Amino acid sequence: MKEEEKLIFKFELADDNNDIDLRTLTEGFGKYCYLMYLINNMLNDSAELDIKVEAVRPGSFEVAIKLWEYGPVLLGTALAIDSHAVIDAMLTIYNQFLELKKHLGNEKAVSIQETSGGQVIVTNGNHNNITINKNTLNFYIDNNEASNVLSSGTYAVIADKSVESIKVQRKKGLETETLVDIPRSMMSVVASDNPYLKPEEETVIKDRVKIIIRSANVDADGAWKCIYNDQKVYVSIDDPVFNSKVKNNLERFGNKDVLIVKLEVKRIREPGTPYWKDVSYKILHVYRKKNLRDYVERQQTFSFNEPDTE
Repeated sequence: MKEEEKLIFKFELADDNNDIDLRTLTEGFGKYCYLMYLINNMLNDSAELDIKVEAVRPGSFEVAIKLWEYGPVLLGTALAIDSHAVIDAMLTIYNQFLELKKHLGNEKAVSIQETSGGQVIVTNGNHNNITINKNTLNFYIDNNEASNVLSSGTYAVIADKSVESIKVQRKKGLETETLVDIPRSMMSVVASDNPYLKPEEETVIKDRVKIIIRSANVDADGAWKCIYNDQKVYVSIDDPVFNSKVKNNLERFGNKDVLIVKLEVKRIREPGTPYWKDVSYKILHVYRKKNLRDYVERQQTFSFNEPDTE
């Protein structure tokens, strides 16, 4: 059975303006509607969402949502099943997704507490709470495309100075229920980056680790070709005393010389992955230099905890 839902998408225009920028329609309005497709795909990728738009007055558009959800095929005929619950779930997530973005902006939640019935309480940096469906939270945290669509669509609306607010209302007979209400003052918050979809960064200091020099020649950025943890890497050196010795030819190197150093490692973790990836290395202090063969012969008795020597 085909279910149809009527929404009113309204740009509140300043000074009774009847004109609206083309980009506000194509990028702003279009992407706010496209967000519904993404939510529907998350809920049920076997359901086909059909969105039609009709302008009803300046700045206001009636959006008709039709959802076909197909059941088992019988004698070559697809049997449609009731999709009203799917539409309700989709519009609930649509509302909660945008309210959560207004709630968090470009920050992560201070805390997320699960409650009964698949709900979560999300606390922001101002210690304000919002209760949403856990599916909405997962969609917010994991769906990079939805975040980009919302951001670019909102920026397009911001560029149109005549738009004072964005409203999406659900028609229920002669009444309307507001799903989305974004005043201009909140648009930059809604358009901001989602920190859950940005790589995490951290800096780790590792003391008295072994670095093997592959080449005494440095690259254009002053990084040395080295081996660390059996990987070929480029390492910069930020030890003024050691660098001065190198500059004045007081330190000489051969291939596969070993440096015992204090090492700064910067690394990132992509969203949705448990693994950290090293992206840069910097030597903060050189404790000593050893020839690799000498190091290998003596490594059974050599201790990284010996007193530093220059």
